[in-house]
Amino acid sequence: MNPYDYANALVSIHPDINTAWELKDELTDFYVSNTLETAPAALKKVITDFRESNVEEMVKFSYTLANWQTEIINSFYIAKTEYKLSRKTGQITVGYKRLNNALMERLNGTVKLITKAANGYTNWERFRNRCMLVLEKGIEFAIDEKDKSVKMVEKKEPTT
Repeated sequence: MNPYDYANALVSIHPDINTAWELKDELTDFYVSNTLETAPAALKKVITDFRESNVEEMVKFSYTLANWQTEIINSFYIAKTEYKLSRKTGQITVGYKRLNNALMERLNGTVKLITKAANGYTNWERFRNRCMLVLEKGIEFAIDEKDKSVKMVEKKEPTT
């Protein structure tokens, strides 16, 4: 079976699964096809559709969408425009980079991994320094001989 056949078999198991699948597609289309100007009205429609679905999990998710409306709408701001020239055809394509929190989420994931690997922490200074060491390249640390704490000494400038 190909992925399309698997999806059809899955959504045919129960009407709620089919509804959830359609709502997932609607949310994906919302993110792909809207702009800063059209997103507020489209998001309200998505929230309404989730709320009226009668699928408990989708109704709960509608409240999450409603609570994060401002942040979701802000993700439609264009942060950067990229122009690419095709060497083969000579055509210029325009790409828009929207604001997102991917970098922050990646860093948060790294901090969570450090916390998990440390089996908890009892010394905040040590934990902070470990995070800084992992997340920021070029930092040097020194051990204070008096209290044995680790302190940031300087940040090295990257060499080219």
